[in-house]
Amino acid sequence: MKNTLSLFVFFVVQFMVSQDLTGKWAMIIDDYTFTSIECPVIEITHDKLMTYSFDTLLGETKLEIDLKNKLFIHNDGVNYTDYHFTHDKSNFLLTTHKLSGMDRNGNKSIINNVNYVKLLPTVLKYPIDSIINKQYEHFYSKSIIRTESRIKFKGVICEEKVIEMVGIEKCPRYRLEKLDETYFIVYYPNKDHKMWMVPVKEVNRDYLLIYGLVNKKGLVKLHEIKEIRSESKLYIPNK
Repeated sequence: MKNTLSLFVFFVVQFMVSQDLTGKWAMIIDDYTFTSIECPVIEITHDKLMTYSFDTLLGETKLEIDLKNKLFIHNDGVNYTDYHFTHDKSNFLLTTHKLSGMDRNGNKSIINNVNYVKLLPTVLKYPIDSIINKQYEHFYSKSIIRTESRIKFKGVICEEKVIEMVGIEKCPRYRLEKLDETYFIVYYPNKDHKMWMVPVKEVNRDYLLIYGLVNKKGLVKLHEIKEIRSESKLYIPNK
């Protein structure tokens, strides 16, 4: 009886861990990360691995989850590949390590670690339509690539003189977009290209809670900017 109970508990624990891994996961990327597809998302089921470019399905392969050895094993018909993984449940993180596989010619490949964050339903404590007109502190400081330390969801991040020179379609912008039950801050370096996205955990009147940032674990609070300082040092209120 004791052995039977122990075996039952073991399978329950294995099932619960497996359940934690299933679902959609967004790759954690930033301005300095290159990906061959826009905003990569993977979906893990008990027997399949699906790959998306944001919400567009690109393909799927058979998947086996080896919890004992912490391996994802899948076969796309050409390559038999195993991903060693670690799962940081408290920070919603999944990291795949040293992707190694053998192709039909017997060649082995190794790729560096890739981090993913689990997509969780966004909790709305304030109407989502009401935050479109707001502006928020950026979660990263200014840089050569990022000349503005704020996020706004309307318009573009370009001054009028820059728009006149390069055209508004080439100006960077942020948008609030939704995938299933999760809202994202999506960064476009130009009108047509999604470069990266950050999931929103919670929407409040004066701040957003986000997660899934490079080198920042857990939840990060983005405070609303009530007024901003322009290059001419004039204060411009949000509209």
